Amino acid sequence: MNIFASRTYLAVLTLILLSLPVAGFAQWPGAGGGAGGAGGFSMNGRLYGKVVDQAGDGVSYAAVQLWAISQDSTGETSEKLVAGQISEANGDFSLEEIPARGRYELRISLLGFASLTQPVSFMSPGGGRPNLDKDLGNIALEPKDAVLDEVVIEAEGATVTLALDKKVFRVDRNATATGGTAVDALRNVPSLSVDFDGNLTLRNAAPQVFV
Repeated sequence: MNIFASRTYLAVLTLILLSLPVAGFAQWPGAGGGAGGAGGFSMNGRLYGKVVDQAGDGVSYAAVQLWAISQDSTGETSEKLVAGQISEANGDFSLEEIPARGRYELRISLLGFASLTQPVSFMSPGGGRPNLDKDLGNIALEPKDAVLDEVVIEAEGATVTLALDKKVFRVDRNATATGGTAVDALRNVPSLSVDFDGNLTLRNAAPQVFV
């Protein structure tokens, strides 16, 4: 009986030891197949950091985007937006629930700064265990000067100019007088009356006309 019990104990212990590598292999995302596929479970991680300017101060309202970069069997590259956030008042950002397996690009943009793109990954150098809570540190943006094209400002004088002793009417500013005669232009002057013979009357008086 003792011999039978010993053999049973050894058999159970052997089965336990043999199952340990299999369990460890199944928990590793890179063991056979892609993440979430047969032979591995998907693992999600977090990428966080801080957007700063050249002085090291936090930059708020910067658009932080994480793009997944992949290639198909033909070698054609495709991009997919997987996460995005606006940086906090102190420049902090945190992108969560990101699949650990994959090739990513972090893209940051903000008006007044040059857009920034940098590759990011959860994988450790040398193929070690992935860092699922990865600190990207301070990410500095460079200021971008806005260069405007030459601006030409054109202005025209008013149609009517008031002086102490007179009013000046600019006929060339009156679109309705274009293509007409001088008499036609005078007919558009307020308070000035022109009869069929071309005689002028200004408040029941005959004004002097200088040509």
